[in-house]
Amino acid sequence: MNLTPTARKVIGLSVIILFGLLQVAFLATLIYNLFTDPTQVFSSVFVMALCAFPLWWGFKTWKSGVKQASTPQPNAVYDAAPIVIETKVTLAEYRKVVFMMTYTMPVIIFVYLIGLMFIVSYFINGGSFYIPLFAILFLSYLPIGVHRAAKRAYNSSKTLHERITYTFTPEIIAAKGETSDFTIKWQSLHKTKETKDWFLLYTNMQSAMVIPKKAFNSTADMERLRMMTLAVR
Repeated sequence: MNLTPTARKVIGLSVIILFGLLQVAFLATLIYNLFTDPTQVFSSVFVMALCAFPLWWGFKTWKSGVKQASTPQPNAVYDAAPIVIETKVTLAEYRKVVFMMTYTMPVIIFVYLIGLMFIVSYFINGGSFYIPLFAILFLSYLPIGVHRAAKRAYNSSKTLHERITYTFTPEIIAAKGETSDFTIKWQSLHKTKETKDWFLLYTNMQSAMVIPKKAFNSTADMERLRMMTLAVR
């Protein structure tokens, strides 16, 4: 559903207010239960974790509305000259990106909250030791698994560890490496994401072109790339 920036801001803010109030109410209940009935703490935290999903969605929707409203539209007049950059992503850099992508996923955050609740519940209420032990082992192994998966993905994809020359125009993205050469239209991308140090251009839900901001020649080129990503939204 293609919503206007105003609609995104209104819907997002409404969801934030509604579920923010629910979070405050359940937080008050949790604090009360800590002193009166610790056995109910787990239930309160569980509900708070569930409410965090729509709260997160509301924030993302509101933020995207604010961003679209403050960003020039795709048909605005701007320098359409190609942006050309050359980059080579190291394994250490790619691992940082994968960890960032993994640990900002609501599902992963939810899993950690549930695991921590099992551990805290054991120390408060007692019970079987095997459940919190499993939670500790699972939560400890997850970053190890992400670390190993990042290395496998990096080694198996030549486009990740080759030196790649990217050419960005308002219509297409062209990438040329030592063993790869492809062109894709902006509209064909699944989504785009910007972090502090990276532009991530997703070709599908799992795979993304990893573009480090340090590869750009100027902040003006980065701003022009942001304008080009509007075609994906």
